[in-house]
Order: sequence, then C-alpha cells, then structure tokens
Amino acid sequence: MGHSFQFNDETAVVKTTKGLVQGYEFDGLKIFKGIPYARAERFMPPVEPEPWDDVFDATNFGAVPMIEDPTRPDNEMLVPHRFWPMSEDCQNLNVWTPGLDSEKRPVMVWIHGGGFTDGSAIEHITYDGDHAASIGNIVFVSVNHRLNILGYSDLSDFGPEYWNSANAGMEDLVMALQWIRDNIGAFGGDPGNVTLFGQSGGGGKIATLMQMPAADGLYHKAVVISGLMTTTRAILPDKSWIPHKAMEVLGITTVEELKKVQYRQLVDAYVKVAGREVMRVFPMKNDYFYGYPTTFPFRPETANVPLITGTVFSESTPFRYFPESTKGSTREQEVQKVVDMIGREAADKVIPVFEKAYPGRPVSHLLWLETFRRSIVKKYTKERAKFGPNTWQYVFDYDFPINHGLVAWHCSDIPFFFHDCELAPYTQGEGSALLEDRMFESILAFMKTGDPATEALPWKPVTETESNTMMLDTAPEVRVNYDDELLPLLDEYVVPKVTEFLSTLKHKNARA
Repeated sequence: MGHSFQFNDETAVVKTTKGLVQGYEFDGLKIFKGIPYARAERFMPPVEPEPWDDVFDATNFGAVPMIEDPTRPDNEMLVPHRFWPMSEDCQNLNVWTPGLDSEKRPVMVWIHGGGFTDGSAIEHITYDGDHAASIGNIVFVSVNHRLNILGYSDLSDFGPEYWNSANAGMEDLVMALQWIRDNIGAFGGDPGNVTLFGQSGGGGKIATLMQMPAADGLYHKAVVISGLMTTTRAILPDKSWIPHKAMEVLGITTVEELKKVQYRQLVDAYVKVAGREVMRVFPMKNDYFYGYPTTFPFRPETANVPLITGTVFSESTPFRYFPESTKGSTREQEVQKVVDMIGREAADKVIPVFEKAYPGRPVSHLLWLETFRRSIVKKYTKERAKFGPNTWQYVFDYDFPINHGLVAWHCSDIPFFFHDCELAPYTQGEGSALLEDRMFESILAFMKTGDPATEALPWKPVTETESNTMMLDTAPEVRVNYDDELLPLLDEYVVPKVTEFLSTLKHKNARA
C-alpha cells in the first residue's frame, strides 16, 4: 500500500500567536511536532514563549521531560516504548490534523501517563495521533510538561514567587490548554470542543485539572483511563523540608543556586535526604489546586463536564508475573490454583461470587482481578452522579494473545482508544479489530455529543443507585452493580495473599 508525502516551502504552514510554524503532510494529514507553548525557569511558573521571526521547524519531536532514571528497553512486549532526548526545556506539543481550514473539528488532547514522575508525549509507540486524526476527522494534540521534582517541588518557604512551585507541572498543562484555545482554530480544530484524554498519571492529571479554576473553560469533556488514584496516594504530605535538606547536602543556601545544579546531582541530593519516594510526587493542595477529588470534594463547577472513566481487568499483575496459562485446564484444576493461593475456605466463599460476576472466565483469573482502582472509580462515579447523568464507567475485559490469553494489563487498552492497534503487536488477537472499531466509534460520539452510546456500545450513565459499567470485550454489554459483592471479598481474602506472593517474585518480566 502506497503512502503520500509532501514537504516544500508551502507545505503545512500555519500562523500561530507567536509566529509561523511548518510541519509536513503524510497520507493526507498535516503533522506538526515540538511546537513550544511555554517556557520557564527551573521551579518557576511557565510564561509564554518569545515570538519568532523565522518559520519554526515543526518537523521534529521536541525534547521530552527529564526523569529520575533514564529509561531503558524493558517489558517492551507489554508496553512498547520510544526513547528520545530529554531536556528541562520541554514545554512543547504535537498536532495531527486532517486540514488547515475552518471546519472546527473536535480536538483530542492527550496527556501522557507515568504518574507525575515519568513518561512523555511520545513514550508509548501508540501515542501518535495519525489514525485518530485521519479515521475520526479530528485534531489530535499531545503535550509534554515538567515532571517529578522539577514540576512539583514545594519551595514556598523561599519567597512568594515560589508559592505554587509544587504545582508547576500542572501550570504547564494549563498553559498548553491556553495555547490550544488561542491557536487550534488555525489547525482546523474547534477550541470550543476540547476533550481531554489521559491514562494512568495522565488521567490523574485530568482529575487534577478539574480541581483547578485556572483550567475552567479550556476543556469540555474528559476521559480518565486507569487514572483515578487511591486516597492515600492522592494526599501530598508536607515536603517543604526536603529542598532545605537537599541544599544542605549540596552545600548551597539559595534557590538561585539550586536552579543551577545539574539535574542528576539534584536528584541524588533529593533522594539522599528523602529516599526514592520523594520522586513519586503529587500536586499540592492550595488556592490554585483544590485537592485531589477522591480525597476532597470535586468542584461543582466541573460537575457538568461529561466524563468517562474506568480500569482494565488486571492493571498491574502481568508486569510482575505472567499468570500460568489456563489453556486446557479443567475447572477442577482452576479451582485448585485458587485453593493453593488463598486456601479452601476462602476459595469456597470467593469462587461462586466471581463466577457470577465474570461468567465464562477461568476461575484462576480471580487471583489477578484489579480492585483498588476499580473501587475508587465506582465511588467517584456514584458521587459525581448526584449532579446528573453525565458520568460513564467501563472495565476493559479483553484477553490478549500472550501466554494463550493474558488478561488486560495497565496500558494495554491505550491503542484501542486511538485506533492505533496496528502499531502494537500484542493487540493482534481474535476480535480485537472489531473491538477497536467499536471503542473508537464510541469515543468519537462522546467527543461530538458528550454521550458515548452507540448501537454497538450502548453505554448508560452511572446513577446514584446503579453503577452501570460498560464491559469492553468482544461481546460488550452494560452490567449493573455486577461486582458490588465481589470486590470486598477479593480485598479480604485474595489481595493480601496475592500481594504476598508477588512480593517474593523476581520474575524475568518484572520492572526494575
């Protein structure tokens, strides 16, 4: 199959508020990479970039954010990565658009995962917007922003100019959304119809943006994929003492000196005084950020924003352990696997409830079923349902052609949302193409109307009494309150045993 390409002095040139940018054309799309939307000194709020006189070359991805440890190839079968040069000057974004016209297409804004610590706009190979933009006739935008101690260090003790340094990374995202508001119309997009998409930490950032008045009006719908976090992880303890101690280690006394320390040296000092956990930072509740919505009430101002959120079947287990294949196993053998892990008495209590909740699934899969993110999603969506029927939830329940049917893991569903399964080998299983089409059609409906329901995926919004859940699989269906009884049993009898088991493993597929 042939491809079309064009690049000359007239190709894909757009006038932005700061100057002309030039991308290239490929298979009918206009593609722009690395456009700067802000600039910032270390620890300081972002400001607008300086205007430029020449045409900005937007044919190269911009630098990605600095992270604690340089990434290296690992677990590529499950999460295929792309590696790129890092820089503190990372406030840039990428745009894929079918046309530089006045069509006002829906805009999809992708916020990457990796917690508030790691990742980038191009890290996963399926973060590209080619297919979403071309098949859906939408404008796709992906964003880089500051992470970890560069984006979330509390330096408020050192002067009023640092009052919000613990939220600098989120301020970057607000600036990116302001750039989209002011410029996306020139790229064929509708600044009045922006849908935020984020997975894992990216979803957490969307939940955070919804708690920030500064972001109001800059987005209109949201999709949070495996991104709502537990209460204990969402509370940021007072960490204002850490930079004081780090500066002692570095032998310096001012923030101006701290700004000049090499990043790796800075990381070493922070870790020395506070341990590796200091890098697992979160935004800080203050007058700018009203607190994470699973811990603090979400702002009524965002209650009318249509929201989809959900989880995958297993989330984290496959990263640490490939469960034994169920191919050819009898039910008795499956039951024995459960008994070996949690004991006969517990197995007798859990198995019947699991089989009712997940009919047709091998019994041993109950050992790997995700509970903590699923529970917080159910709680959050029911609370949000008090404000009206504009919240939908799902469980991605598809099994992949690894180990004769590997349950869905954290990140495995990303290609389906963007119609990017062609780029990820692990997605090439039975029925995956149809599921991909259905999910993307539903996403397009949501972006256009605020309701994801289609003939193939007849979503129903969550209500205060009905936890309607779209089961995303080859035979999708909406199920009501289906796992209410199961989750507490798993938390009581299964999760402790499985956690103990996984903690003893040094599996070849474990992440370092």
